[in-house]
Amino acid sequence: ALALLTIISSQAETNHETVKVADGSVVQCKNKYDIQNRRNRLGAYRAKAISAEIEGDTIKMQIALRFLKCQQMRGQVGFMTKSPYERTVYSNPVAGDLEHQAEVIVNEVRLKGFKQGVYDLIVNQRLKNQGLQVVSIEVPIEKVIANGNAYQNFNANLDLFISKQITFQDLGDTSKSFDDITNFGAFRVHLKVVTNEGVQKVILL
Repeated sequence: ALALLTIISSQAETNHETVKVADGSVVQCKNKYDIQNRRNRLGAYRAKAISAEIEGDTIKMQIALRFLKCQQMRGQVGFMTKSPYERTVYSNPVAGDLEHQAEVIVNEVRLKGFKQGVYDLIVNQRLKNQGLQVVSIEVPIEKVIANGNAYQNFNANLDLFISKQITFQDLGDTSKSFDDITNFGAFRVHLKVVTNEGVQKVILL
């Protein structure tokens, strides 16, 4: 797995591991075609839960996030760490104008999440303008308990995903723009809550 807390600042990452993008699929970054791939237009991300603990009636977790862009640098093609708010300009040919361009402006980026199979948001946190960041989230135990009993041992799965509020701007005609919300593919955090003599703890699986 990619070491999410290691910053690579001067060169492209060359391990070619796949990551999730805006349509929920995985994508790779190996060649110039991948750079132009529409699915890479809004970037990609990797995520990992790095710690979890119970405090009172709340599960507290730290989630490491790395935001990526597929690009070429010094002759190598690979994913590079970039801010999730970075603007992107891309070719958008229209009739008679093959050089026509459009821009994607990112207005807001959030980490959202819900219990597997229950689609009520229990995580909804705005993210920073940083390509690599560790986010602290809090989830009430009652939102993830099994069979309604918070003092039994149980497993729980949380589905977390990135959501971007964006504006598509036509660079040839500034009157043409539209707003959209794009949700990226989710990653799943597996938890086990155990109770021993009335004391609870949570384990990342």
